[in-house]
Amino acid sequence: MKPTIKLVCAGFGGQGVLSVGQLIGMCGIELGYDVSWMPSYGPEMRGGTANCHVVLSNIGQSPFIGKDMTHALLMNDAAFNKFKPLINDDTSVVIHTGLIHQHYPGCDFSALAHEHGVDKSMNMIAFGMLVKSLGWDENLGYKVMKSKFKGLSKSLIENNEKAFRLGFTHESV
Repeated sequence: MKPTIKLVCAGFGGQGVLSVGQLIGMCGIELGYDVSWMPSYGPEMRGGTANCHVVLSNIGQSPFIGKDMTHALLMNDAAFNKFKPLINDDTSVVIHTGLIHQHYPGCDFSALAHEHGVDKSMNMIAFGMLVKSLGWDENLGYKVMKSKFKGLSKSLIENNEKAFRLGFTHESV
């Protein structure tokens, strides 16, 4: 039996945390999990707070995540402060170190994206780091990205793939 994964992705609207959650859910479907994805965002999607709970399981599970959270992607201080009480010793945490100054694995997603010319794809760096932290194959990430982003321009798809690879190969995970 595959282990249950309970992931929270949280940050500002516009940081792409909902998309990352969808992509993780799509990976779960590919791996044969039952998946729930529950988004939550403030009154304005861009700039307001946004998060999603993603549960991958072989048995029925509530989409609500509490102290049983296994993974977290936290993209700003507000997200970190909101979900910090749910982090336990077994939680795998990835943070945006450019906006959160705590001792968890992660990177400054904005700076890394800018340095490599993929500013609009920083969430794909985070997605790559999550895929790696979950112990999944890199090709699984590319497969679900190809499916989700099939209607985008060739250059944006290439940027997303480049950003994903940056995250997947990042040394902190």
